[in-house]
Amino acid sequence: MRRWELDFVSDGAGGIAGFVRLALVDRERIAWYWTYLVGVPDVDGILVVRDHDVLPPRQGLEIRADGLWAELVCETRDEHWTFGLESFGVRLDAPADALRPGGEIGERMAVGLDLEWEVSASGLPAGSVHGDVLVGRARHEIDGHGWFYDDRAPDPEPLTGVGMTTVIVPTGAAPAERTLALVDGERRWSWSGEPE
Repeated sequence: MRRWELDFVSDGAGGIAGFVRLALVDRERIAWYWTYLVGVPDVDGILVVRDHDVLPPRQGLEIRADGLWAELVCETRDEHWTFGLESFGVRLDAPADALRPGGEIGERMAVGLDLEWEVSASGLPAGSVHGDVLVGRARHEIDGHGWFYDDRAPDPEPLTGVGMTTVIVPTGAAPAERTLALVDGERRWSWSGEPE
């Protein structure tokens, strides 16, 4: 499996945090796409855009499916990426709602991303993230920190901290979990399971 992932958090104690992941499952000739958002103003719960049955990109890292368009663009290798999304997602009240038979069931909402990640002086995977998160008719500006991982790097290590929010990602036999945690006074996303 080849994959590209951006974890991001708004600056400050609160605000929007999320992650984007595109994985190419070569053995099955499909792509998996995830965007998970928490802390969106006026939206309680977790916003989920997840599709595990997308045709692989024909060129670059652009995918299209019913109700989903996403593109990841490497502007400068190891330095600058852009992330675009136009989709419908669902709002879940609680993380366990992701495990309902038949898939995530919740309020359907329009979700969009127009984000840029640029490497920081400390080097990969750390960087800054800025741009917009769009939910329904609302536009929310993001200016914060981000961590970018591509198919050349291992998944982020589990981090020790105070858990703030957990999301559950159905990935097959055992779901993966991501926890937004407070680590040394900074919000970070940590794995609590492995995507299959």
